[in-house]
Amino acid sequence: MGWARRFWQASPDHRGTPQKPGRVVTLVPMPRERCWGVAYEVAPDVRDDVIERLDRREQAGYDRVSTTVYLREGSTSIQGALMYVARADNPCFLGPCDRPALLDCLRSAAGPSGTNLDYLRNLAASLRQMGAEDPELFSLADELS
Repeated sequence: MGWARRFWQASPDHRGTPQKPGRVVTLVPMPRERCWGVAYEVAPDVRDDVIERLDRREQAGYDRVSTTVYLREGSTSIQGALMYVARADNPCFLGPCDRPALLDCLRSAAGPSGTNLDYLRNLAASLRQMGAEDPELFSLADELS
């Protein structure tokens, strides 16, 4: 199954507030799409601690799921990789919105972890640095630069 990165998840605790939630990305199943990212290998002796910290960080409606990731260098895959995906039935799942509303939220929301705009810009910069392809995210970042 393919995945696409979309700003469909509210962030009332990191990039926004309960009164004005930001929007952060989640992975959305989309056939034939590729979602670029980074996979980290975690040492067995710290695995439980790392997962506990990630579970706490991704608490606002994300589920931890096991998946297969494919490495850029070839056909090598890692089975049982963990990723966090927002369920459509969680209270923070917003789904798609029109572009002007999304741009307004990304431009104006801020929370304890910083602005929504910085989140977008940092994510786009990281993906560009690794040579990733994410036309939708890049077009949002370019429009707000």
